Amino acid sequence: MKNKSKTKQITYTLVVTLVALVGLLIITRGITYAKYVSNSVLNYYLNSKGFYFRSDSLDTETKSNVDTSWDGGKVTFSINNSSNKSLATEYDIKYEITCSIEETDTTKVCYLNGTNSSKVTQTLSADFACKDIANNTDVSSLDETQCKKQGYTWTAIPSTSVNYFEVVDINGKDVDTANVIITATTTSPYKKTIKGKYTLNKDKSELGTLSVKYETKTHYENVIVINSYNEDKCVKLTWNSADLLIDESDLKQTIKDKNNYINAVIFKLNKKDSTNFIFYKQDKSKTFSESDFALVESTECQ
Repeated sequence: MKNKSKTKQITYTLVVTLVALVGLLIITRGITYAKYVSNSVLNYYLNSKGFYFRSDSLDTETKSNVDTSWDGGKVTFSINNSSNKSLATEYDIKYEITCSIEETDTTKVCYLNGTNSSKVTQTLSADFACKDIANNTDVSSLDETQCKKQGYTWTAIPSTSVNYFEVVDINGKDVDTANVIITATTTSPYKKTIKGKYTLNKDKSELGTLSVKYETKTHYENVIVINSYNEDKCVKLTWNSADLLIDESDLKQTIKDKNNYINAVIFKLNKKDSTNFIFYKQDKSKTFSESDFALVESTECQ
């Protein structure tokens, strides 16, 4: 009798567990479906009002954007007020964009449109033009009065707002990867939110390099420092001052050796840029090359 009772209890427990799991699955799928239906209904309602607020990179369901060859620079995204080339919103749309880093314990920050802010407020203005619907003749040069007087259609045309964000480290470190959330929410005349997630990774093969090129001229030595990165760099160039003396013209930040000769310069080098320095040999019979210089990234730029 005890074994039979124990078997019934186990069976009952299994049935209850199965029912609970099925219920949880139904609830989860139900929530997902309800959210989908809710968004569909909202879009239908807004479209019926001639309200279009969309982006190829953002959507009502967070859209994923992956870039495995990110250059570390600006990431652009566009927002427009049209459903297609023929359907555009006939009134201004006020909205705000926010940018956030989806990472914990990070010193990375996200800035929008060249500001030092992760939030901007903007207006997507309605635009209009004259159209010849019947014959498709180009009459876009006509103003509203001329357009209507000649029997053409004065209609809304698509407007696009091009935006961008940048990811930087507040401690000045290079940022090789980032997970960014962009949210755009309209505030007037209707409410709609579209979002996008950006997974950004630099392609290590395309990061760039810091390099030195050495040229021997008739009366001096020319040393060219090259930054092929797509970002500005603070660099430090070092050499043996017993062999080479640098032309001190226009030098801003230098280091001297114990003999009071300059043996290092620290400077900022813009992205995809180069600069050159003039040197003079201490012993003209000697020859030198790129290997006689040390070039490293620095955090000492003033």
